[in-house]
Parts: sequence; structure tokens; C-alpha cells
Amino acid sequence: MIEAVLSEENKMFRDTVRRFAQKEIAPHVKEWESIGEYPEEYYRKISKMGFMGLLVPELYGGSGGTLLDLVILCEEMGRVGVSLPLTHISACCRTILNHGTEYLKRTYLPDMASGAKIGAYCQTEPEAGSDSGNMSSLAEKKGNYYLLNGRKVFISNAKIASVFVVLAKTEKNLEKPSRGISVFIVERKWPGVSIGKTEKLMGRHCSSLDEVIFENVEIPEENLLIPAGTSGFKNLMTEFNGERCGNAAFCVGFAQGAYERALKYCKQRIQFGQPIT
Repeated sequence: MIEAVLSEENKMFRDTVRRFAQKEIAPHVKEWESIGEYPEEYYRKISKMGFMGLLVPELYGGSGGTLLDLVILCEEMGRVGVSLPLTHISACCRTILNHGTEYLKRTYLPDMASGAKIGAYCQTEPEAGSDSGNMSSLAEKKGNYYLLNGRKVFISNAKIASVFVVLAKTEKNLEKPSRGISVFIVERKWPGVSIGKTEKLMGRHCSSLDEVIFENVEIPEENLLIPAGTSGFKNLMTEFNGERCGNAAFCVGFAQGAYERALKYCKQRIQFGQPIT
């Protein structure tokens, strides 16, 4: 992170995250990667540090941080070789915060900020990635609830999530299909919600990309987060820019950590009676 853009408060946060990552996380990374998952202890630690609710205001039990804080957090954690449930911290919490009713905010954000509940963001489908208008998941209005059917794939950390932010069409056959998309909050414990296939990953083995299946799931109408046909969906897509910053920061952190380890090794490596550097 460029020093010039950081305030003294930003630097204090960076140093706090760095010390935490080096002391509490770095010694365990190889073990966790070999197992292929983060233990509950990992989530307890990052929750206690306030990372799970970093972007949630203090009013709802969060840390009240900024997107710059998120970038700092992702870079420093990437530096020791781990990732965070970024879609929980950014997409899920921010969507509920920026678009939810007061009821939804108070119902879900405190537990999500504390780490008691982990969120997963369900948009991608087999035939609809960035082309969200092509999604086939459908939520039909039935009196005081919506009946949801659909299948989502490549959903980050779905198998450990208990709250899903789900995109589904509530209106079909529109000239602009994306205008028929609504957003809901769905709980894992509800009948009809199940986890399917978990993808095999080339790296970052502790994270998961999972299939989520919704079969005749009844969603209370008060759990409608963003109705179709409003500017909310467009604003939701814009909010992905914050998550992209977090992912980019992870990449910088991973590269930084790799460079530092390689440099340390080169300074220790002796060949033909002398260091290789």
C-alpha cells in the first residue's frame, strides 16, 4: 500500500492487521492448506478482530470501516497467504446495509458483523455469469411470500454460510431482462435450500466455490431486499467495484508475500561457497 494515501489511523490499522496476521495466522497456513479448509478457530479470531463486520456501522455491531480499510485488510492477509470471506464482508453486508429495510438490517447485520452468521452472495448460474439478465432462477409471488426455484454455481463459501443474498427474476419476458431481477435474503435453514457440488480449486484450497440449490423455497415478502425494476439493481452492480478492490488487494498481498519469502531464501542460499545474492 502506498504510504502517501494512508492516514495515521490507516497506518495503525495496517500495523494491527500485520501483527495479527504474522502472529496468529502465518504459523498455521501450511497446515490449513493441506487440510483444505479453515478451522472454526480462524473464523473466531478474525471475528474477534472485527474483520467480519469491517464495513458494518457500529450501530449494527460492526467496526464502521471504509473501503480503504478493506483494501488494507485484504492486502495484509494475502501477504501471509490466506484469504477472507470477502463476499460476506463486502457484497453481503454492504447490500443489506445500503438497500435493506431497518427490519432487515437489525435482523441480519449484528450476527453477520459478529461472525455468528456468514453470508454468501448467490448470483452466478451455469448459463448466467456477468450476463445476469440470462439467469433462470425464478421467485414467484404467492400471497405474502415468494416461491423460489433455481440453481447457483461458483458461490464463494456457500457451504459454511447461513445467510444467502440471492438474485432471482420476479418478472419475465421483459425487453431488458435484467430489469426483472429482484434480490432476496434467504436463510440456509429454510426448507428447500441445499448445497450441491463443491468445485476443486487449483489454489486457495481453504476457500470453497459451491453449488446452491433452491427448490420451492418460501421467502417471506419482508425478505425482499431489492425489488425488480428499480435503480437498486444497477447500484448493486456498481457496488461490486468495492469487492474488486478487495480482490486486487489480495493479489498484491499474495505477490508481496511470495517476493518476501523468495528474497529471504535467496539471502540464505549458499552455492559454490557463497550466497546466490
